[in-house]
Amino acid sequence: VGALKAAAGTDGVIATAVRTLPTSVHTKGVPTLSELQTKFDENYSACRQAALVPAGRPGLDGQLAGMLFASLKYPPQADDPAPEQDPDNAEFILARARKHVQLGELTVAVDELDMF
Repeated sequence: VGALKAAAGTDGVIATAVRTLPTSVHTKGVPTLSELQTKFDENYSACRQAALVPAGRPGLDGQLAGMLFASLKYPPQADDPAPEQDPDNAEFILARARKHVQLGELTVAVDELDMF
């Protein structure tokens, strides 16, 4: 951010844009693609477990069921076709998003995740 401020010089538009960045960007910086990929993979299993919680069972028993289903069921591959009766199946959305994150296609990954 400091380098961007220095490069902006007296350019009011860039300086204003830098000032509007969240505080966390100024203090911690922005994660690299590699860091985002790692973080996505770390969270993928938990997201998949949450996606497999049976509808209408948000309590502990539902969470345990989601964990059980996630451990017994093979995750779909990104290129596997989603079931016709459930084309927006959360597991398939996650698999496609994971593929796009791995390829560095973050905008496409966010578009996939917006389907939730």
